[in-house]
Amino acid sequence: MQETVQKAAMRILDPQWTHLSKGYQAVRDLERQARQNWERAWGKSVAFAREQGLKRAAATIQAQIRAEKRTLRLVLVLLAGVLLFMAILVALADSYPFLRPFLLPVGVINLLQALILFLPIAEKVLAIVALSKIQPPAEEPQTSLELTEQWWQAVSSREPLETGDAAETGQVAFLKFLAEHLPDDYFAVRSPFLQSSLNIDVLVIGPTGLWLFETRHWRGRVICRAGVWQREPSPDAPLESLTTPLDRSWLVGRKIIETTLSAQFARQTNFGALIRGGLVFTHPEVQLELDSSSKVEAGTPPQWLQRIRNAARLAHFSTEVQLFMLDALLDYALALYVTRPIVQSAVELAKTLYGDLLEDLRQYILRQVRSRLAAP
Repeated sequence: MQETVQKAAMRILDPQWTHLSKGYQAVRDLERQARQNWERAWGKSVAFAREQGLKRAAATIQAQIRAEKRTLRLVLVLLAGVLLFMAILVALADSYPFLRPFLLPVGVINLLQALILFLPIAEKVLAIVALSKIQPPAEEPQTSLELTEQWWQAVSSREPLETGDAAETGQVAFLKFLAEHLPDDYFAVRSPFLQSSLNIDVLVIGPTGLWLFETRHWRGRVICRAGVWQREPSPDAPLESLTTPLDRSWLVGRKIIETTLSAQFARQTNFGALIRGGLVFTHPEVQLELDSSSKVEAGTPPQWLQRIRNAARLAHFSTEVQLFMLDALLDYALALYVTRPIVQSAVELAKTLYGDLLEDLRQYILRQVRSRLAAP
């Protein structure tokens, strides 16, 4: 079956989906089942139709070869008749001189003799060439068995990362940058997905852990000295002291995430070791002047990309586990809404994709069998 090839890139998940971990497991099981069914039964039906199509094509070409052979044999008979007639004229020419003008030149006679020798060989060559032209009938577009990839595309955001909200500019800029440079074993969500009460702008999950980020799209100098955070938007502007230190805001968000995960998992897990990240400053004209009093790491998107890439991969931190943790956070986030938003189950999505695949395969197999077994 034809497979879909996609460029590997970090996925940004759409906020409408829930039960992602169960949906991921379901779609992988259904894809495995579809591949097994294709190998055991469905593929055999198409292979049988394909074989019959080849036989029909061969029969058609054989009929064409027979017609060509009849034509060649007729030509051979005519040439032989001409040569026989010339031989009779040559034998009679000495006794009847008036017959000499009817004699063909010696070169023409030699050519006719050569043709009589050559045409049977050409007949064989023609048959060989015709048989070599037998090719499988043209394939129709085939249905992809890549259910898991289709599922990922469906749960990922289809809308372009754009925003008219200045407060979200940093989030969008950071997510765009990561999506261009991180592979598809990482995925991300942003604050509208997690609710502002979680105190996190961007959450990135991948084989190196959970990365929480507070983003700021600020121009100018950002200063942290002796635990005091200040900002200077331009050289002519006065220093502004921040009411809430940026590192404190991130630590609050981290504590909420850690507490939520601890409450959802039965066994005790050191989630503190899994949670990383810090402050991201996305404006190209930002200048960071932070001393050791900052309680969290800070940097630009390229610096954070390097940290994520260089971090050690966590043992047993599979995609299933990552999605299970994300589900726990999303359940908590949904509980914060006064009016629960409309959401869809990623498990039902997997079942729907599988049902669509079965119907596509059924139609595909019917087309193959009908087209290749139909009367010529």
